Amino acid sequence: PLGQRTVSVTLAQTGIGYLATAECLNRVQGSFTPFGAACSGTAGTPTHSATGVPETGRTVNYLLAGARAFTNAYVLFGFSNTSYGGIPLPLDLGSIGVSGCNLLVSNDVSVAFSTNGAGSGSIPFAFSNSPWFVGVHLYSQALFLDVGNGRPTPLTLANGIDTLIGGFP
Repeated sequence: PLGQRTVSVTLAQTGIGYLATAECLNRVQGSFTPFGAACSGTAGTPTHSATGVPETGRTVNYLLAGARAFTNAYVLFGFSNTSYGGIPLPLDLGSIGVSGCNLLVSNDVSVAFSTNGAGSGSIPFAFSNSPWFVGVHLYSQALFLDVGNGRPTPLTLANGIDTLIGGFP
């Protein structure tokens, strides 16, 4: 279970007997923490969330709700919520016609999907089984095409999610 320790013992035969090696590993508990504010769109204020157990070797779902129905959407994934290419975050997007909205995460990878008739959508995301990812924060933010939202650039952005990847290091 999460939060417990595992002890690994290895026995190796040497020329004069056996050598025992013990290693104690602390499990890192993964988590999802929302941050930042969404900007309102034609269907209200969207919500970005996640479900599942965020740990190595597992798959979670990143969700968007409260978006425009039947539109193109994206989840932006990044390893920072403080800087993107040297530009401080959050970044006010008013200068590109997305007034009242902020970019909250570095856009290192983006994944496209479509919303359904209720203005919701989700994407599965599989975490590598590598122990190198344990303790890493992955930040995400959903955005979508929102024609009719009154902005020169028809985009609406949801809040961000800070995913702490758990598992054994």
